[in-house]
Amino acid sequence: MNLKKSLAGLFAGFALLGALAAPAALAQDAGTITVGVTDPGVFNAYFCVPNDLAATHTTSYGLTQIQWPTAQANGKATGTLALCYQDTKSYRPSFDVKVGADNFRSSDASVYTPITSGNLKITRTYNVGQTQWDSMTSNTLGRIGDIGYYLNELDPPGGQHATNGVWSTANTFDQARKVHFGYSGRGTVLSGGAFDVELTIPTGTTAGTYVSNITLTVTPSSMP
Repeated sequence: MNLKKSLAGLFAGFALLGALAAPAALAQDAGTITVGVTDPGVFNAYFCVPNDLAATHTTSYGLTQIQWPTAQANGKATGTLALCYQDTKSYRPSFDVKVGADNFRSSDASVYTPITSGNLKITRTYNVGQTQWDSMTSNTLGRIGDIGYYLNELDPPGGQHATNGVWSTANTFDQARKVHFGYSGRGTVLSGGAFDVELTIPTGTTAGTYVSNITLTVTPSSMP
């Protein structure tokens, strides 16, 4: 018997056994899980009744003449407008709300000279009331997209959000003005805020009823 040949065969057998016993490389695979998330909530911004915030929709406001124009002086009329929000979204981005006004025209514009929209100005903005709110701090459900008011088209600093803001600049309706804003976050459910306006009635204005078309526009905001 050839001992070298037998040992060689034995070693070859051991090598084969080792190869069979060693596990092959573990199989790898990858996949995906997909879920469709819907948000049945709504976001509506609308003109509303000043003393019935977030409830009654209206598109008609009246100004009260408190000073009539004379041969020597302008007259004045004042009133209050309001904006409301139905805001039940799980999440929404930040936004600005602008309000614009056209020239005041009479039913017979060929006879009566219009009162220009630049004669209408914002005099005071009131704090926005919300059904749901937070102080911009995070909680287990994420922050709420608080809605606030602008003052002179600027974000009032600090505690001025809790007070009434008197406008002194950037307040005439020769262009649409930013009056409210919303931070990004969860919806505030129902919200609303009012603002006062004043119309200068130029001397020489013919007596009659004058009407201006007002518009509300929601645009993306630079607010966080």
